Amino acid sequence: MAVKSEKKKGSKKQNQSQRDKIREKNRKKENKKRNKQIKEKYLSMVKRREFQIWAVTLILCFFGAIMIYSASSTTCANSEKYNYDSFYYFKRQMVFILLGLVCMVILPKLNYTGFWHFTTVGYLVGIGLILWVFAKGEEINGAKRWFQLGPISFQVAEPVKVFVILALACLIQRRYVYMKPRHKIFEKRSAKVIQAADWIRPTIIKNNSYFVVLLWGVGAVPAVMLWQLSRDLSSAIVVLGITYLITVVCIKSPKLKIFALVCVIAVSLAMVLSIYFNLPSETLIIADTYSFRKARIAAWLAPQKYASTKSYQTLQSLYAIGSGGIFGKGFGNSVQKKPGFIPEAHTDMIFSIICEELGLVGALVIIGLLIYLLYLIYQVAKNSENVYGSVLAMGVFFHIGVQSIINIAVNINLFPNTGIPLPFFSYGGTSIVIIMAEMGLVMSIDRYHCLKRAKRLYGEEKEAEK
Repeated sequence: MAVKSEKKKGSKKQNQSQRDKIREKNRKKENKKRNKQIKEKYLSMVKRREFQIWAVTLILCFFGAIMIYSASSTTCANSEKYNYDSFYYFKRQMVFILLGLVCMVILPKLNYTGFWHFTTVGYLVGIGLILWVFAKGEEINGAKRWFQLGPISFQVAEPVKVFVILALACLIQRRYVYMKPRHKIFEKRSAKVIQAADWIRPTIIKNNSYFVVLLWGVGAVPAVMLWQLSRDLSSAIVVLGITYLITVVCIKSPKLKIFALVCVIAVSLAMVLSIYFNLPSETLIIADTYSFRKARIAAWLAPQKYASTKSYQTLQSLYAIGSGGIFGKGFGNSVQKKPGFIPEAHTDMIFSIICEELGLVGALVIIGLLIYLLYLIYQVAKNSENVYGSVLAMGVFFHIGVQSIINIAVNINLFPNTGIPLPFFSYGGTSIVIIMAEMGLVMSIDRYHCLKRAKRLYGEEKEAEK
């Protein structure tokens, strides 16, 4: 009897171990199946928007490179400085686009939240770059914006813009308390967790006014340094614009923000009116005895009066836009790009060459592509499930948007002439690499939150099955 009972116990233990092995095997299969489903959902959500971002970015980049060739080919082909090579700027721009593509491939594979730990270092590096270019930078047209890295000129203002965006996102995330919808119509009442719904929700932060001033200070320090040390007022305006718009969207302190905006508008208007009623003579401008910035504003207010000096570039740009008509003169047939007409047509004034060669239709296509890209970035910001990702994406949104608006406004003389490039189209290695890196950062944000959403969707489906 004792032997039989021992045999039964041994068989029970053996059966139990077999059942445990089967359970473990089934659990592994279930986990594998679950991971596969999560991956499928994740890939389907990511691929859709990533494909659109990639497609629009590449179209803009290569279209821009072709227009740079068209705008610069005549000048380069007739100059010993460029070795009589009509493709001189085109080839250099393509090299920079390839570097940007490397950034767009690598950055989406990284977890963007890791940049949080390098925010302070990055911000200080940006300040250091401005001081470095002030001490050892190359002065071109009265401004110290570049320094040489071997055969390449590096413009410090472009990475500074990114460092400011990262710093603002980090500060807002740290002081984040909770999020509240701007309008009730945007609220998702069924959501258990507060998410960024149909707009980036303004953060409710203790001591709003003091914190807004702190954020403005973070943007103002590099902006003032760019203006005073590098003589780069245009980049300073972009940095301040990005800073102000981020605070408008993310921080709820309407009275202070309206007061600041009114003050800026009042001071700017007073300056413009004082110049308008005391326009300098053209001899003062030729002799460089008048302030460079005030001369630019005077040329904007009375372009015909300074047609041979400060208004020359703007007037030639307007002639190019007007002569293009609806459908343009055809690719490569621009007259204003020839030597003696629009100076530096392949950089800040490339939009006027686009209008001359491709007409109103071509200009609207370019503006439409830029707006669609901004819409995709906005979708990423809207779907981000934390404040840090939303603010980063909106910073990229404002960077591209502000520069595009100001550049086009300068070309059609709605804004005084400045040195702000048109994103993706104006020649410039630092600019195109930084903007393409920002697109990689946007895709990294989208991937991170799509993965979280896929896991949550799988969990909800499992609960529904039970």
